[in-house]
Amino acid sequence: MWKRSPDPAGILITFETHPKTRGLKKKWVRTRLVEQLRIAKERHHVSILNYLIQPDSAAVLVMPDSIEALGKFVATPRSVVASEYARHRDGEGPFWKGKVRYTLILGSPSLRRCLEAMVVEPTRTGMVMHPCEYRWGGFAELIGARRRYRLADYKRLREIYGCDSDRALHATIAKRVDTFCMESSARLENWAQYTAVGLEALVNEAAKTMLESLRTVVALDAIGKPDELWALKTSARNRRYCMARALKRLARMEPFPQA
Repeated sequence: MWKRSPDPAGILITFETHPKTRGLKKKWVRTRLVEQLRIAKERHHVSILNYLIQPDSAAVLVMPDSIEALGKFVATPRSVVASEYARHRDGEGPFWKGKVRYTLILGSPSLRRCLEAMVVEPTRTGMVMHPCEYRWGGFAELIGARRRYRLADYKRLREIYGCDSDRALHATIAKRVDTFCMESSARLENWAQYTAVGLEALVNEAAKTMLESLRTVVALDAIGKPDELWALKTSARNRRYCMARALKRLARMEPFPQA
């Protein structure tokens, strides 16, 4: 992750559809976006840990080999899906809303919790009764129920969860998801609104890249909780500037460090 630190770092990528079109409400569009993510991860050498395509937004948790690959990985699926949707709808309205949001996920505990928050989101919002019922997410891959056309990088996941085999990984994730509490850290939007999320020491290290006037460090969990998560918050106006500074510091170590 950072210099002198053995902890891995990932990036949560989130983007929304425009409210006028809500293109991701159509199942074929969601399926097409998943296909384009699979192509982009191979082309740009980005490890995907989990993904979730909802009717109004998409979220992807990644560990790229380099910072430069990140922008290309995001741009390719977004442009292809928007172009195909425009052809089907005769160019009716914009497809995506605003810019892509990036959140640094610092350390293995944070990566695990973020992945699990993505898994339970369809259940939390009432779209399905159990995560395995939702087709446009990575849970079926994570527990070994779907093996064909897999997006998840099992090698990185085994390192993050401390498992020595795929079978152990599947069992560990299934058990953690079943016992995952519906608390503040389980709400995916709580992750997407921050610049960085992690253990307190890692978030404070990330905060050093920014001016004090532009940053606020807040608790994402209840104080005193084991492995409590903290978040680095900036205003929407300054978020991209602060993220760029943090990513530049990460870019001094390439490729991204492993667990």
